[in-house]
Amino acid sequence: MKPQKHRQRKQEERPSLLQQDQQMEHDHADVCQQLMDRYAKSSAPQHRHLLATTAAMRAILDAESLPPHARLLLRRRHVRRRDHALDSTEVAALMSFLVIVLPAVPPQGIAPARAREAAEVLAEVLAREEEKLAVFSVRSAVKCLGVLLGFCDLEDWDSVKFGLKTLLKFSLAKRPKVRRCAQECLEKVFKCFKSSSVVRKASKLVLSSFESCISSADWSRTTSPEDGSTDDKLLKSENIGFLHMLNVLVSVYPYLSARVSIQILSELDKLMSLGFSALTTLILKIIESLLETLAVGDTAQEMESVITSLASYVSSKENLVDTVMTAANLLGVALHKFHTGGSSLWIKNLPVVWESLAGLLVGEADAASQASSILKDLINEQVNEETFHMESQPSDDVSEESLETIAIRRICIALESALSAHGETPNQHALSVISLLYLKLGKTSYIYMRSILLKLVHLMTSAERGLSITGHKRCSVVPISLHPDNFSSSNVWLVPILRLCGWFIT
Repeated sequence: MKPQKHRQRKQEERPSLLQQDQQMEHDHADVCQQLMDRYAKSSAPQHRHLLATTAAMRAILDAESLPPHARLLLRRRHVRRRDHALDSTEVAALMSFLVIVLPAVPPQGIAPARAREAAEVLAEVLAREEEKLAVFSVRSAVKCLGVLLGFCDLEDWDSVKFGLKTLLKFSLAKRPKVRRCAQECLEKVFKCFKSSSVVRKASKLVLSSFESCISSADWSRTTSPEDGSTDDKLLKSENIGFLHMLNVLVSVYPYLSARVSIQILSELDKLMSLGFSALTTLILKIIESLLETLAVGDTAQEMESVITSLASYVSSKENLVDTVMTAANLLGVALHKFHTGGSSLWIKNLPVVWESLAGLLVGEADAASQASSILKDLINEQVNEETFHMESQPSDDVSEESLETIAIRRICIALESALSAHGETPNQHALSVISLLYLKLGKTSYIYMRSILLKLVHLMTSAERGLSITGHKRCSVVPISLHPDNFSSSNVWLVPILRLCGWFIT
C-alpha cells in the first residue's frame, strides 16, 4: 500500500530560520563595532585581518549611508570575485564576519536568488578550505550556511539542494562541534519545508546517505571477553560514521516522507538484534520520534513490526536494563497509539505487549516497578468490563473465540506465569497489577482470572490451613491484615478480588 502523507505536524505558521536564530538585540546594532569589540584583544592573524577590513568597510558604508546588511552583500561579491586568491586566514576572517552579520539581516533582507548564490559560494569555500580551517571557522561557516538557506526559496528544490547536501555532509563530520552545529541547522531547514516535492527529494537525499553509511559499516561480532566490551566494535571508523548518521536521523526523522521513513525503519529493525547498546539506544530514539509523529492509519503494518521488534527485545534476557526499559516504555506508547487511533490492530497486539512486559515483573526490583507502572497505565486506559464481556462462558473451540477473549486469556496466562516464577511469595508489583486488572474486568474477572485467584490463594495459604471451597464458593481461611502499603506481608489486596468474585472471608 502506498504510504500517505503521515506527519502530524503543527499547522500554525512556522517561523523562518532567520527568525529562529535572530537575536533581537542585534536588529539595529552596529555590526562593525561588535566585531571590533569582540576581536580587539585577539592576536590571531585572521582576527587582525578582519579588524582591518572591518574598519575600512565601516568607513565606506558610513560615507555612503548603506544599510547594515549591505556589508554582507559587499563581502559576498568580494568572495565571488577573488575566491581563487583567498587564503585560509582571509577565509577565517570572513567566517568570523558572517557569523555576526547574518543575524542582523532583517527578514526578507536577502532576495532568494541572492541567498542561493551566497549559500553556494559559501559551500564551495567550505569544500575547498575545510581541512585548513580551525573548528571555530568551519562551525561559523556551517551556521551561516544554515541561516542563508532560510532566505532561499524553500519551495524550490534547486534553490536549497546544494546547501542541504553540504549541511548533511558536515552532519557526519569528525569534529564534534561542527557536526552538532550542522545537525541543528539541518533540523531547522527540514522543519521549514512545506512543499511535498521538496520534502520527498530531501528525504531521498537522507536515505542515500543512510544507505551509504550502513553499507560501509561492519557489525561482525568477533570480540572475545578478553578483548573488552562488544560495543568496542562501534569504535571502528566505518561504524562511527553510521552512528553519526543515526544522530542525524534522530533530528530529521519526523520530517521525512512516509516512504523513506518506512525504508529506514525496516533496516533499523534488523540492527536491533545485534546487541550493541550504543547502537540500540540511538535506534530507540528514532523509534520514539516515529511514534510521536506517525499516524496509525498510514503505516499500521510498519508500526506492528515495531511492536514485534520491541517486544522481542524486551523479552531477551541478554540486553541491558536501561535499554530494555526504554523499549518497554515505547511499547506502551505504541499500544496507546493503536488504541486511541481506533485501529483493529490494537486488540491483536495487546497480548504481545503484555506478555513481554509481564516477564519484567519477575526481574530486578527497579525494572519490575517500572513494568508494573506501565501495565497499570495500560489497564486504566484500555481494559474495562464492556470490552471483554462478549463471551460469558468459556468456549471449547478456540477458533470460535473473539480477538478480545483470546487477548484477555493470553494476558491472564502471562500474569499466572509471572506468579509461578516467584516461588511461594509473589512480589508487590505483580500483585498490584493483578488486583487492578480484577477491578477493571469486574464480574468477567471470575471467568478469565479464576485460575489466577486459585493460584494466589494457594500461594498465600499455608499447607497446614489449606484451602477448602464449598458449593457457595466459600474460602475457609484467607487471612487478611490491613496494611495496604505492604503487599509482601498482607493480603489486603485480595479484598476487592474476593468481593467481585462472590467470595466471603472467615
